[in-house]
Amino acid sequence: MTGVVREYCNRGVDVQYAPGLGVDHVGGAFVGMPPAYKWLDDRVVGRPTTPNC
Repeated sequence: MTGVVREYCNRGVDVQYAPGLGVDHVGGAFVGMPPAYKWLDDRVVGRPTTPNC
């Protein structure tokens, strides 16, 4: 967990942290896109978040 994530968690922010999903930004974008779209879809339809601090 990064320092920024830890700080947000300590302040009670609803954080869903996903550590580096690829070896670079392009690889991480391809691997991270499906869960990112799922997260957005869940927010649009009103599903609650699941913080993982």
